[in-house]
Amino acid sequence: MSGIERLTMSTLAPLEALLGDDYPERLREMATCMYAQLLDEQDLQSLGRDRLAQLAAQLTNALSAELGGGNFYMHKAVAWRLSQRDRQLVNEFNGSNIPALAHRYRLTETRVRQILAAAKAEEFQRRQPPLFGLEP
Repeated sequence: MSGIERLTMSTLAPLEALLGDDYPERLREMATCMYAQLLDEQDLQSLGRDRLAQLAAQLTNALSAELGGGNFYMHKAVAWRLSQRDRQLVNEFNGSNIPALAHRYRLTETRVRQILAAAKAEEFQRRQPPLFGLEP
């Protein structure tokens, strides 16, 4: 369950009080998402819900002022997240734990081997200077 799905009406009350009824729906969704994320951060709990709601509203208003008015598309960054996962998988590889990595990351062993091979090839390219000064 995501942070937004766990929010109750009483948890949302400080944010809703700041936004009011006429706040644009898409901005309300963004503020709610930010508020849920801020609430999930243990280091920020001491600030209290009212302050976290203020921060979420301020961040939403700043994004609106900076990016609003244009045709805005927010990327899901799936490839970036996957590459983070792949780097973590490669870092955890010890030479004999492919089945454990496949289970942990919910991948097939074949996919784990592909990720490891790609990482090895990338590392080789990084270390290998181009022959005769030619770029690959």
